[in-house]
Amino acid sequence: MGATVGVGFAAFETAGYALRGLISGNFHTLYATILWRSLLAPGGHVAWAGLSGAAFCMIQWDKKFELNMLIKPKFLRIFILVVLMHALWDTPITGIFPFGQLFLMAASWILVFRMIRKGLKEISEKKWRFNFYPFEHSS
Repeated sequence: MGATVGVGFAAFETAGYALRGLISGNFHTLYATILWRSLLAPGGHVAWAGLSGAAFCMIQWDKKFELNMLIKPKFLRIFILVVLMHALWDTPITGIFPFGQLFLMAASWILVFRMIRKGLKEISEKKWRFNFYPFEHSS
């Protein structure tokens, strides 16, 4: 669900940049912006929102949301990492584009796949526990 939110945000942000290029009459910038943002989108807001959403699900699980959940180290580690990656992505260091973004894109997806693997392992363990101790879970 987090990745879906990231896709929506990236689309609206790209539309805003494209509108700015259209209004300025600089069509080269307009096309370049749309092209680069579409190529790099999966490694930016999509991955970062997915990671943030996964971190949130890890801390909430099946409990009712409480604000203090957002200060748990399990959530904060991932969230701060996502914020740092976004800050690096936007840093105006000369010569970093597009190689810096490609590196961050790869790092983001390595984290996404690690989170997926962790989640699948957790599901497998819960499924095994449920199948092994079925009466523990009956209401």
